[in-house]
Amino acid sequence: MLEILVYGLLISTIVTVLDEVGCQLNLWEYRFDLEPLFPRLIPMNFTMLPVWYMLIYQYFTKWKPFITANIVSAAIFTFIGEPLFVMLGIYELIKWKHIYSFPILYYTGDNL
Repeated sequence: MLEILVYGLLISTIVTVLDEVGCQLNLWEYRFDLEPLFPRLIPMNFTMLPVWYMLIYQYFTKWKPFITANIVSAAIFTFIGEPLFVMLGIYELIKWKHIYSFPILYYTGDNL
């Protein structure tokens, strides 16, 4: 259990830092905050992504299924999740394309 929780904390830290760097470099921006008390997309970075990758880490114990699950997850988050956020007006791409997010989301989940 401790190993899975540490993995989730590592995921949260990585995605939050990368999200902040991307916003500061004007690669993307958020038109409004989902939660007014927290900047950027902190609720997403500390809930959905870490929990999802923790479930993958827990249920896919062999390397091949683990890597496959990370590839599928990265594709879903990149090509369905991000465009949905753009359509909803939450997320605006400035100097960024969705395809750039795929390797980041893959390697974030496959970091251990």
